[in-house]
Amino acid sequence: RAESLVYLPDKTTREFDALPGQFTSNPATVPPAVVGVAKLRPIFIVGMPRSGTTLVEGVLGAHSRVRACGERMVMRQIKREYLWLTAQSRPVTAEIQANFVRAYFDRLPEHSGADHITDKNPWNFDAVGLILAFFPDAHVIHVRRNPVETGLSIFSHELPKYQAFAQQLGHIGHFYGQYARLMRQWERLAGDRMTTIQYEEFAADFDRAAPALVRACGLDWEEECRYFQRSDRVIATLSAMQVRKPVMERTGRARRYERHLRPLVEALKS
Repeated sequence: RAESLVYLPDKTTREFDALPGQFTSNPATVPPAVVGVAKLRPIFIVGMPRSGTTLVEGVLGAHSRVRACGERMVMRQIKREYLWLTAQSRPVTAEIQANFVRAYFDRLPEHSGADHITDKNPWNFDAVGLILAFFPDAHVIHVRRNPVETGLSIFSHELPKYQAFAQQLGHIGHFYGQYARLMRQWERLAGDRMTTIQYEEFAADFDRAAPALVRACGLDWEEECRYFQRSDRVIATLSAMQVRKPVMERTGRARRYERHLRPLVEALKS
């Protein structure tokens, strides 16, 4: 509060309501200057934090044609600059769009042999419209998890203080509701360019769901994806320990705290 890092539900609702109209979302409108800039096909993994995005990137990152790049911040910067330009009524020209795309692919980790990259910054869920417009070849994977389990996990982990919603259960429920509403709009817009997976179902039926996910990204299945835990790549997220273990369905924790979670559940209902 002393730093004015306070969650404002009404402000969040207004901002999320405005997003679909602020982004150019029809890939056919992308200027020719942008097409062909990228040499790698990006796979954006989005969703709420603590929803299973690290697991999904682990599976894909074990593929010989995929370089897992973790939680990149570049798309967050592109989104902020794009919205600033539109707020100033300045045209986002083909040259500016091409520069945004070039900036995204700048300073990537070594990707020898790979022609796909993953970006698992979950917060990019609010920039899906921009992703669809700027990256015609991109595929978006939306990872969804039980909202009460997700909310409890967020509340019990220390997210950056700038995520002000994460400090109160009621605010977490409100934010989750706005995220879910926005994702429904993106799913209608994206069509087959987005794959939505339910974390619980993915973990429970991993032997079927993992190959289906790989194929949805336009890749052939490789057995190394099944044994992604063997990877020695660096994972710098709160899920770093979990992703080294066998896949398991992490459910039921919220039931043990049911009497404490009423503000979260009531906010989700509304």
